[in-house]
Amino acid sequence: MPIQIDQSNKIEKTNKNTAIAIANGSELVILITGKTKRKLQELFRQKGKPQLFVYKTFATCIAILLRESKTKYSEIVIDIEYVGKEKVIRSMIYETLGKFCEKLPEINFQTIGKKSKAHNVAYLTAQKKKLPNKIINFNEIKKIMSL
Repeated sequence: MPIQIDQSNKIEKTNKNTAIAIANGSELVILITGKTKRKLQELFRQKGKPQLFVYKTFATCIAILLRESKTKYSEIVIDIEYVGKEKVIRSMIYETLGKFCEKLPEINFQTIGKKSKAHNVAYLTAQKKKLPNKIINFNEIKKIMSL
């Protein structure tokens, strides 16, 4: 059975924290603060690639989430967040995930829905009703992105 990944509060909402969660039996959630997202957005602007900010940040957060889970998954289903950008995001996830592991999982995108455990965990974390397992800081994500 594939694991599910969902986010609460999109990356481009830089005034809010974004929570991204895995759920399939166990659960794991990471958080990227609005402050960190604003710093990353500014860095992408300085590099002349502002259009990549959302997709690269989302993909890198998913790669970090999978690394933190310490579980090897063969199939992952990610909730569709950025319609039409799935191929680009999948490629970015593989590129980043390749730095952490040898065998890469199959990644698919589909609507997960609000009844998903991954959605619930991400939502509760974004609403500050659940603590994240990890908060990603600016320097960590910048280093992984190789910016």
